[in-house]
Order: sequence, then structure tokens, then C-alpha cells
Amino acid sequence: MEPIDIDKAVEYLGGKGAFLATAGSFLAECDGMLECLNSAVESADADAVGEKAHCFKGGLAFLHAAPSVEAARHLQDVANKKPSEVPTAFALLVKEVDRLKRVLERCLSGENSL
Repeated sequence: MEPIDIDKAVEYLGGKGAFLATAGSFLAECDGMLECLNSAVESADADAVGEKAHCFKGGLAFLHAAPSVEAARHLQDVANKKPSEVPTAFALLVKEVDRLKRVLERCLSGENSL
């Protein structure tokens, strides 16, 4: 599955300009959000992991980034139900977000036509 459904994201956000602005904002904030999530994971704070994963999931949904949304949803679920699985779930989220970031970077550079 592709990291993002660009056509749906462009339509949902109201056009190419809005999509590119949203993609740029996401890329600017993404690493900081992942760092906050990582801190919660490292401190084994299940409530914080669940809360931060939920917030991150919302931002990913605007981009129609289904694999990343699913990874964030999974992290949120295991934080509440199976805390021992949190590090693995977080690693999957990071992997999916890295895939998404590469696509968004190509969109912003003009390599991917919209």
C-alpha cells in the first residue's frame, strides 16, 4: 500500500496549493512530534503514548496517509492494552512516517506531479 493517497488528500484539502501547504507544515512539525512520542515511549508512560499517538493520528488522517494512520492507531491501542508491545508499535510508526515523508518531500520538490 502506498504511504499516501495523494489524489484523495488533494481533494479533501481543497486543491494542490492547500495540499502542498499542509505537507510542508507536516514535514516541519513531524520530527518534533515523533520526538515527543519517543520520550513518552522511553518513559513507559502509557497514557502519554496513547494521547500523543491519537493526536498524531489525526494529523496523518488529513493527509490520507492510511499506513501511518493505522500504525498510529495500533500504537494507541497497544499503549492502553499491551504496554510491552509499545516499542515495536512505535518502531512501525516511525517506519511508516519515514515512507510518508519521502513522498511528501518529492511532492514539495516537484518530483511527484500532483
